[in-house]
Amino acid sequence: MLLRIATIMTLALFALATPTSASYETGWYAYSAGDFATARREWPPLAEGGDARSQYQLGLMELKGEGAAADAAIALKWFRLAADQGYTPSLVNLAELYYTGRGATHDHDQAASLYTTAARQGNAEAQYALGSLYIRGHGVEKDLTRAHMWLSIAGMRGLRIARNRRSEIEPMMTADQLAEAKTLRQKQLGLN
Repeated sequence: MLLRIATIMTLALFALATPTSASYETGWYAYSAGDFATARREWPPLAEGGDARSQYQLGLMELKGEGAAADAAIALKWFRLAADQGYTPSLVNLAELYYTGRGATHDHDQAASLYTTAARQGNAEAQYALGSLYIRGHGVEKDLTRAHMWLSIAGMRGLRIARNRRSEIEPMMTADQLAEAKTLRQKQLGLN
Protein backbone atom coordinates (compact mmCIF):
# COMPACT_ATOMS: atom_id res chain seq x y z
CA MET A 1 0.00 0.00 0.00
CA LEU A 2 2.79 2.43 0.91
CA LEU A 3 4.61 1.59 -2.31
CA ARG A 4 1.48 2.33 -4.33
CA ILE A 5 1.00 5.70 -2.59
CA ALA A 6 4.67 6.55 -3.16
CA THR A 7 4.34 5.63 -6.84
CA ILE A 8 1.22 7.76 -7.25
CA MET A 9 2.93 10.70 -5.49
CA THR A 10 6.00 10.36 -7.72
CA LEU A 11 3.88 10.27 -10.87
CA ALA A 12 1.90 13.29 -9.68
CA LEU A 13 5.09 15.27 -9.03
CA PHE A 14 6.45 14.27 -12.42
CA ALA A 15 3.22 15.39 -14.09
CA LEU A 16 3.43 18.75 -12.34
CA ALA A 17 7.05 19.22 -13.39
CA THR A 18 6.59 18.25 -17.02
CA PRO A 19 4.44 21.19 -18.20
CA THR A 20 7.03 23.74 -17.01
CA SER A 21 9.77 22.08 -19.03
CA ALA A 22 7.45 21.46 -21.96
CA SER A 23 6.20 25.06 -21.89
CA TYR A 24 9.74 26.39 -22.08
CA GLU A 25 10.54 23.96 -24.86
CA THR A 26 7.32 24.82 -26.69
CA GLY A 27 8.26 28.48 -26.44
CA TRP A 28 11.79 27.77 -27.61
CA TYR A 29 10.71 25.77 -30.64
CA ALA A 30 8.16 28.43 -31.55
CA TYR A 31 10.74 31.20 -31.13
CA SER A 32 13.29 29.28 -33.22
CA ALA A 33 10.67 28.97 -35.99
CA GLY A 34 9.89 32.69 -35.84
CA ASP A 35 6.51 32.13 -34.15
CA PHE A 36 6.95 34.93 -31.63
CA ALA A 37 3.27 34.99 -30.66
CA THR A 38 3.46 31.45 -29.29
CA ALA A 39 6.73 32.16 -27.49
CA ARG A 40 5.11 35.25 -25.93
CA ARG A 41 2.28 33.05 -24.65
CA GLU A 42 4.50 30.26 -23.30
CA TRP A 43 7.26 32.16 -21.53
CA PRO A 44 5.55 34.87 -19.42
CA PRO A 45 3.97 32.49 -16.88
CA LEU A 46 7.33 30.77 -16.47
CA ALA A 47 9.19 34.08 -16.26
CA GLU A 48 6.78 35.43 -13.67
CA GLY A 49 7.32 32.20 -11.73
CA GLY A 50 11.06 32.88 -11.64
CA ASP A 51 12.43 30.87 -14.58
CA ALA A 52 15.63 32.72 -15.56
CA ARG A 53 15.75 31.24 -19.08
CA SER A 54 12.26 32.50 -19.83
CA GLN A 55 13.04 35.89 -18.32
CA TYR A 56 16.14 36.16 -20.49
CA GLN A 57 14.30 35.10 -23.66
CA LEU A 58 11.52 37.61 -23.03
CA GLY A 59 14.16 40.28 -22.46
CA LEU A 60 15.72 39.47 -25.82
CA MET A 61 12.36 39.56 -27.55
CA GLU A 62 11.57 42.94 -26.01
CA LEU A 63 14.98 44.30 -26.92
CA LYS A 64 14.74 43.12 -30.52
CA GLY A 65 11.06 43.93 -30.98
CA GLU A 66 10.14 40.35 -31.82
CA GLY A 67 6.38 39.93 -31.85
CA ALA A 68 5.78 43.44 -30.50
CA ALA A 69 7.36 46.87 -30.62
CA ALA A 70 10.83 46.95 -29.09
CA ASP A 71 10.84 48.15 -25.51
CA ALA A 72 14.26 48.36 -23.85
CA ALA A 73 12.75 49.30 -20.48
CA ILE A 74 10.76 46.04 -20.37
CA ALA A 75 13.83 44.15 -21.62
CA LEU A 76 15.74 45.69 -18.71
CA LYS A 77 13.13 44.37 -16.26
CA TRP A 78 13.39 40.81 -17.58
CA PHE A 79 17.19 40.86 -17.81
CA ARG A 80 17.40 42.22 -14.24
CA LEU A 81 15.21 39.42 -12.88
CA ALA A 82 17.32 36.74 -14.56
CA ALA A 83 20.59 38.49 -13.68
CA ASP A 84 19.56 38.61 -10.03
CA GLN A 85 19.56 34.81 -10.20
CA GLY A 86 23.08 34.83 -11.65
CA TYR A 87 21.99 33.91 -15.19
CA THR A 88 25.12 34.86 -17.13
CA PRO A 89 23.59 35.78 -20.52
CA SER A 90 21.29 38.23 -18.73
CA LEU A 91 24.21 39.76 -16.86
CA VAL A 92 25.88 40.50 -20.19
CA ASN A 93 22.78 42.02 -21.80
CA LEU A 94 21.94 44.02 -18.70
CA ALA A 95 25.50 45.39 -18.62
CA GLU A 96 25.15 46.46 -22.25
CA LEU A 97 21.92 48.32 -21.48
CA TYR A 98 23.59 50.20 -18.63
CA TYR A 99 26.67 50.92 -20.72
CA THR A 100 24.69 52.33 -23.63
CA GLY A 101 21.89 53.86 -21.57
CA ARG A 102 19.32 52.02 -23.67
CA GLY A 103 16.27 51.43 -21.48
CA ALA A 104 18.35 52.21 -18.40
CA THR A 105 20.26 55.04 -16.82
CA HIS A 106 23.63 55.39 -18.52
CA ASP A 107 25.94 53.89 -15.86
CA HIS A 108 29.47 52.70 -16.69
CA ASP A 109 30.09 51.62 -13.09
CA GLN A 110 27.05 49.32 -13.07
CA ALA A 111 27.99 47.97 -16.50
CA ALA A 112 31.54 47.23 -15.33
CA SER A 113 30.24 45.45 -12.23
CA LEU A 114 27.89 43.25 -14.25
CA TYR A 115 30.52 42.50 -16.90
CA THR A 116 32.97 41.56 -14.14
CA THR A 117 30.54 39.07 -12.64
CA ALA A 118 29.83 37.48 -16.03
CA ALA A 119 33.53 37.51 -17.00
CA ARG A 120 34.45 35.66 -13.83
CA GLN A 121 31.75 33.11 -14.70
CA GLY A 122 33.60 32.45 -17.95
CA ASN A 123 31.52 34.42 -20.47
CA ALA A 124 33.79 35.41 -23.37
CA GLU A 125 31.62 38.35 -24.48
CA ALA A 126 31.78 39.81 -20.98
CA GLN A 127 35.53 39.23 -20.85
CA TYR A 128 35.96 41.10 -24.13
CA ALA A 129 33.69 43.95 -22.99
CA LEU A 130 35.48 44.21 -19.64
CA GLY A 131 38.86 44.29 -21.37
CA SER A 132 37.56 47.11 -23.56
CA LEU A 133 36.35 49.01 -20.49
CA TYR A 134 39.83 48.75 -18.97
CA ILE A 135 41.31 50.20 -22.16
CA ARG A 136 38.95 53.20 -22.02
CA GLY A 137 38.74 53.57 -18.25
CA HIS A 138 34.92 53.36 -18.33
CA GLY A 139 33.53 52.20 -15.00
CA VAL A 140 36.99 50.98 -13.98
CA GLU A 141 40.40 52.61 -13.78
CA LYS A 142 42.23 52.59 -17.09
CA ASP A 143 44.55 49.58 -16.88
CA LEU A 144 46.15 48.05 -19.96
CA THR A 145 47.46 45.12 -17.91
CA ARG A 146 43.96 44.04 -16.85
CA ALA A 147 42.64 44.83 -20.32
CA HIS A 148 45.25 42.51 -21.83
CA MET A 149 44.41 39.78 -19.30
CA TRP A 150 40.66 39.82 -20.05
CA LEU A 151 41.16 40.14 -23.80
CA SER A 152 43.58 37.19 -23.71
CA ILE A 153 41.08 35.02 -21.86
CA ALA A 154 38.27 35.98 -24.25
CA GLY A 155 40.60 35.26 -27.17
CA MET A 156 41.41 31.84 -25.72
CA ARG A 157 37.65 31.18 -25.69
CA GLY A 158 37.48 31.83 -29.42
CA LEU A 159 36.71 35.54 -29.78
CA ARG A 160 38.91 36.70 -32.62
CA ILE A 161 37.96 40.33 -32.01
CA ALA A 162 39.42 40.01 -28.50
CA ARG A 163 42.71 38.67 -29.86
CA ASN A 164 42.83 41.53 -32.38
CA ARG A 165 42.11 44.13 -29.68
CA ARG A 166 44.80 42.63 -27.45
CA SER A 167 47.30 42.88 -30.32
CA GLU A 168 46.39 46.55 -30.75
CA ILE A 169 47.29 47.43 -27.15
CA GLU A 170 50.45 45.32 -26.82
CA PRO A 171 52.70 47.98 -28.46
CA MET A 172 51.51 50.44 -25.78
CA MET A 173 52.59 48.13 -22.94
CA THR A 174 55.94 47.59 -21.26
CA ALA A 175 57.54 44.18 -20.90
CA ASP A 176 56.69 44.27 -17.17
CA GLN A 177 53.01 44.99 -17.92
CA LEU A 178 52.88 42.11 -20.39
CA ALA A 179 54.46 39.75 -17.86
CA GLU A 180 52.00 40.91 -15.17
CA ALA A 181 49.08 40.39 -17.58
CA LYS A 182 50.25 36.82 -18.17
CA THR A 183 50.49 36.18 -14.42
CA LEU A 184 47.02 37.65 -13.84
CA ARG A 185 45.59 35.55 -16.70
CA GLN A 186 47.04 32.35 -15.25
CA LYS A 187 45.71 33.23 -11.82
CA GLN A 188 42.24 33.99 -13.23
CA LEU A 189 42.26 30.68 -15.08
CA GLY A 190 43.38 28.84 -11.96
CA LEU A 191 46.72 27.82 -13.48
CA ASN A 192 48.83 29.04 -10.51
